[in-house]
Amino acid sequence: GLINKAIKRFRAKGITIILTTHYMEDVEEVSDRVALLSLGKVLTFGRLDELIASKGGPYVIILSDIKGSRKKAFGALDRLENFEKIVPLDEKIYLVVSQEKISDAIAELSSLLSSREVKIGKIDIHEPSLNKVFLGINR
Repeated sequence: GLINKAIKRFRAKGITIILTTHYMEDVEEVSDRVALLSLGKVLTFGRLDELIASKGGPYVIILSDIKGSRKKAFGALDRLENFEKIVPLDEKIYLVVSQEKISDAIAELSSLLSSREVKIGKIDIHEPSLNKVFLGINR
């Protein structure tokens, strides 16, 4: 909103802003460096991109609106090599892939989907995030 726009203008002018918030999405939008605190103690500090890359967790790809046999779809997806986990849950299939392998995994999944062996109506991709950094180190 308005505050984020003001912070971005100050940043563009080289002015340092110290922002305290519990809204991780706002932090990701306007911050270069981040200190995550819990109960008054600094849990981690560093560049936003480095924290997310090192502690932001994997990508999670959620396949839903699966057409045809879920068993057949899961069997085809099970042959994918770049994913850490493939988990069918309810009417969805969750694919977990490390940050390092995301490009190869997307290409591999795209190839499988274009072969029409698996028919998926919806694909959601959840990226590594600062919120995952906080949740991972605040256990």
